[in-house]
Amino acid sequence: MKQVIIKMTAVLFAAVLSAAAMASVEDALVAYDRQDYAAAIKELSTLAQKGNADAQNILGFFYSEGKGILRDYSEAVKWFQMSAGQGNVVGQKNLGLMYANGQGVRKNYSEAAKWYRKAAEQGDAGAQANLGAAYLNGQGVSKDYVEAAKWYRKAAEQGDEDAQLKLGSMYAEGKVVQQDYLEAAKWWRKAARQGNADAIKNLKKLPRTAKSPRNS
Repeated sequence: MKQVIIKMTAVLFAAVLSAAAMASVEDALVAYDRQDYAAAIKELSTLAQKGNADAQNILGFFYSEGKGILRDYSEAVKWFQMSAGQGNVVGQKNLGLMYANGQGVRKNYSEAAKWYRKAAEQGDAGAQANLGAAYLNGQGVSKDYVEAAKWYRKAAEQGDEDAQLKLGSMYAEGKVVQQDYLEAAKWWRKAARQGNADAIKNLKKLPRTAKSPRNS
């Protein structure tokens, strides 16, 4: 499971900006890029206080990372909660991460899984992978390999390398389905193409008969 708040680039591309506030949020992000954190925080704070879910999520990121402002996990959680409560997919995933990591809140895997699910059902690949991990490890939900494979597959099909790695491992270990090294190789190869070191190592350990590509 990913245990790190998503990087700023992920926030930029995953957040869906409302038309009315797009220019202002973009102005704040431009300020961020030129390391004018004070200007970025001022703009985002104004928008967040007016209820803009995207601004609330990004402001939460600023507090979680301590960018231009004192790192404050409790404040980050506050803004993630506001954003997530409005259905912002990245805010939901980030709130799940805070619960999983015990940052700004008491560690609570059930709450983490709850918010991962909300984001996963909206199609967020990272949240789908995290929910798959929750089912694989029995964290916040009952251990269920079928559910784990389901959510890993959804994320893997969207290109999430961690999900591709774990789905490959489930095939290699014979969890849920019959052991299938060719299918494992297929998913590990996809992750390896993204530079995933564990996937590369796993491919090298595969039996020779499993190293022929199959629809990969």
